[in-house]
Amino acid sequence: MIRLKAIITAVLSEDIAKIYWDEIWKIHGMPQNILSDRRSQFALKFMKDLTKALGTKITLSMMYHP
Repeated sequence: MIRLKAIITAVLSEDIAKIYWDEIWKIHGMPQNILSDRRSQFALKFMKDLTKALGTKITLSMMYHP
């Protein structure tokens, strides 16, 4: 299922995280995938902002996969 939100101004990842928290979280929970045309840095910032809104911490590590 897809949910769309019309926005008439420019938004930052903090704004997207707030919208997700306010309107999507209760219905769908944490995202399993993030599709973004704003580079991977935006997706990372969004996840950091979302976990902050949830009151949790995100710890990222790089795993070596030969």
